[in-house]
Amino acid sequence: MANVINHVSIAGSVGTTEASTAVNVKHIFLLKNTHASQTLTINFGALTTEAGAFVLNAGEQLENLPLACGTLYYKGSGSTTTFKFLGEKGFA
Repeated sequence: MANVINHVSIAGSVGTTEASTAVNVKHIFLLKNTHASQTLTINFGALTTEAGAFVLNAGEQLENLPLACGTLYYKGSGSTTTFKFLGEKGFA
Protein backbone atom coordinates (compact mmCIF):
# COMPACT_ATOMS: atom_id res chain seq x y z
CA MET A 1 0.00 0.00 0.00
CA ALA A 2 1.17 3.51 -0.75
CA ASN A 3 2.59 5.80 1.92
CA VAL A 4 -0.48 7.96 2.61
CA ILE A 5 0.12 11.26 4.37
CA ASN A 6 -3.08 13.21 3.69
CA HIS A 7 -5.68 10.53 4.13
CA VAL A 8 -9.21 9.80 5.27
CA SER A 9 -9.59 6.69 7.37
CA ILE A 10 -12.81 5.11 8.63
CA ALA A 11 -13.16 2.02 10.79
CA GLY A 12 -16.87 1.88 11.46
CA SER A 13 -20.07 -0.06 11.62
CA VAL A 14 -23.48 0.44 10.10
CA GLY A 15 -26.88 -1.14 10.48
CA THR A 16 -29.64 -1.65 7.94
CA THR A 17 -30.38 2.09 7.73
CA GLU A 18 -28.43 3.94 5.04
CA ALA A 19 -25.56 6.11 6.27
CA SER A 20 -23.11 8.42 4.53
CA THR A 21 -19.80 10.13 5.23
CA ALA A 22 -18.19 13.05 3.38
CA VAL A 23 -14.78 11.57 2.50
CA ASN A 24 -13.59 13.94 -0.27
CA VAL A 25 -10.88 11.65 -1.64
CA LYS A 26 -9.17 11.48 -5.03
CA HIS A 27 -8.02 7.86 -4.67
CA ILE A 28 -9.36 4.93 -2.66
CA PHE A 29 -6.67 2.66 -1.25
CA LEU A 30 -8.87 0.25 0.72
CA LEU A 31 -12.54 -0.55 1.12
CA LYS A 32 -13.15 -3.68 3.18
CA ASN A 33 -16.12 -5.42 4.71
CA THR A 34 -14.61 -6.67 7.98
CA HIS A 35 -17.70 -8.50 9.20
CA ALA A 36 -17.61 -12.30 9.36
CA SER A 37 -21.08 -12.94 7.91
CA GLN A 38 -22.95 -9.78 6.85
CA THR A 39 -22.90 -7.98 3.50
CA LEU A 40 -22.14 -4.30 2.97
CA THR A 41 -23.78 -2.28 0.19
CA ILE A 42 -21.68 0.67 -1.04
CA ASN A 43 -22.13 3.53 -3.49
CA PHE A 44 -19.92 6.48 -4.35
CA GLY A 45 -21.78 9.80 -4.43
CA ALA A 46 -25.28 8.31 -4.52
CA LEU A 47 -27.66 6.37 -2.30
CA THR A 48 -27.19 2.60 -2.07
CA THR A 49 -30.55 2.17 -3.81
CA GLU A 50 -29.35 4.08 -6.90
CA ALA A 51 -27.38 3.01 -9.95
CA GLY A 52 -23.73 2.14 -9.31
CA ALA A 53 -24.25 0.52 -5.91
CA PHE A 54 -22.49 -2.77 -5.26
CA VAL A 55 -22.20 -5.36 -2.50
CA LEU A 56 -19.10 -6.47 -0.63
CA ASN A 57 -19.65 -9.90 0.90
CA ALA A 58 -18.27 -10.75 4.33
CA GLY A 59 -14.48 -10.42 4.30
CA GLU A 60 -14.27 -9.01 0.77
CA GLN A 61 -12.15 -5.96 -0.02
CA LEU A 62 -11.25 -3.67 -2.89
CA GLU A 63 -7.82 -2.09 -3.14
CA ASN A 64 -6.17 0.70 -5.12
CA LEU A 65 -9.18 2.22 -6.87
CA PRO A 66 -8.21 5.28 -8.96
CA LEU A 67 -11.60 6.80 -8.15
CA ALA A 68 -12.58 10.18 -6.70
CA CYS A 69 -15.41 10.24 -4.19
CA GLY A 70 -17.05 13.13 -2.36
CA THR A 71 -19.49 11.14 -0.22
CA LEU A 72 -19.45 7.45 0.62
CA TYR A 73 -22.89 5.86 1.09
CA TYR A 74 -23.20 2.51 2.85
CA LYS A 75 -25.70 0.12 4.41
CA GLY A 76 -25.28 -3.24 6.15
CA SER A 77 -27.34 -6.38 6.04
CA GLY A 78 -27.45 -6.61 9.84
CA SER A 79 -27.35 -4.47 12.95
CA THR A 80 -23.57 -4.03 13.09
CA THR A 81 -21.87 -4.60 9.75
CA THR A 82 -18.26 -3.46 10.18
CA PHE A 83 -15.98 -1.98 7.52
CA LYS A 84 -12.75 -0.08 6.82
CA PHE A 85 -12.08 2.70 4.31
CA LEU A 86 -8.82 4.46 3.44
CA GLY A 87 -8.46 7.14 0.79
CA GLU A 88 -6.19 10.00 -0.23
CA LYS A 89 -7.62 13.50 0.37
CA GLY A 90 -8.14 15.77 -2.58
CA PHE A 91 -11.57 15.33 -4.20
CA ALA A 92 -12.06 18.14 -6.71
